[in-house]
Order: sequence, then structure tokens, then C-alpha cells
Amino acid sequence: MTRRLVFGVFILLVICLIGLGIQQTVLLSDKPEKEVNVVQDRSKAANFVLPGIDGRKHDLVQTGKPTVIHFWTSWCGSCKVEFPMLQKMYQRYKDDVQFQMVNLTIEDHPEEVKRFIRKENYQFPVLFDFSGEVGEVYQIVSIPTTYFVDQEGVIQKKVMGTMSEEQFRKMVALINPTRNSYD
Repeated sequence: MTRRLVFGVFILLVICLIGLGIQQTVLLSDKPEKEVNVVQDRSKAANFVLPGIDGRKHDLVQTGKPTVIHFWTSWCGSCKVEFPMLQKMYQRYKDDVQFQMVNLTIEDHPEEVKRFIRKENYQFPVLFDFSGEVGEVYQIVSIPTTYFVDQEGVIQKKVMGTMSEEQFRKMVALINPTRNSYD
């Protein structure tokens, strides 16, 4: 009886995870992206020291340089679709804007993340949120979610869902006004 109950719970969990995957795939449609202000009073971005895919520790936010904080997982279909554009934007803006690609590792597998990043040859910094604390503090309820933080460490925008290259450039111009976003 106990084995049947455990097996039933396991099957239910698998069905839920499949449903979540289908939901993520549906998000790839041409629905407009949702852009929201995080708070009216422009809150300071919380800093954390996180381990990176490179084996070093990294500050999530460093004042003095605008920051893009992008939350994702390796099993997120929308995230995978968006990554080539993010790599392109990283190559374009990496000297002016700090990129932090935060993997919600509490919901992912570090080895799968490493394989995915290496296979696709992505060059941007990848950080691991092993405890889930960073995702909780940043109130991540859907992925991908991206925060745009100015050089003072103040959150300017939170974007839930995928972005087009044009939308991403507009957000970069918001946090880095000294550089033309269409350079």
C-alpha cells in the first residue's frame, strides 16, 4: 500500500513537471512581454556572493557599473530560445554593463547547466543560486525574469518573460544612458 502511494505521488509530480514544461513552451508564442516596475521608490538591488560556473565567487551587483541580472534554468524552453540574443547583447555591451546570468540551481542540475553552456559556447557569466535565496529575494515567480540595475545599484526595471533584441537594447539604454543602445 505504501509503495503504491509513493508511486502515485511520483506519477503526479511527473505529470505536474510535464505540465510546467508545456506551459513554458506556450510562453514562446508572440504574446507581448510583460514589463513592470519593481517598486515605485526605485529600490536598491540586493547583493549576494554567488559561485560561478568558472569556480570563482562573484558579487551579484557591483555599484559603479550597470547590471543585467537574468534568472533562468536549463530546462526552460523560453530561456533557451532567448540565450542566443543574450549572448549577442553580452558581446556588444560587456565593457559597459555587467551581465549576471543566475541559474536557479535549486530547480536545476549544475552538471546539466555546465553541459548546456559549454555546448552552446556561451561566454557570459553564469552564477548558481544553490539555496534558492536569491530567487526568493528577487521574487522570481516565472522564468526567464530579468532585472535592469543602474550604476548606483538601483533597480530600474523588471521584465518577466522573453525579450526581443530591440526591447533589450531599450532596457540597456535605461540603465546605461551614456551609450547609444544601437551602437
